[in-house]
Amino acid sequence: MPATVDGEVAVFDSNPVLPYLAEKTGKFLPAGTPPVRARSR
Repeated sequence: MPATVDGEVAVFDSNPVLPYLAEKTGKFLPAGTPPVRARSR
């Protein structure tokens, strides 16, 4: 299962990992894209 842990945020499954990283870096998403909802651990 793809996962990433970024400080206090853990994102699991391949569907939310890429949008989370795109939002964090500010790249690859059009302006006005709603924020990714990630649960912290």
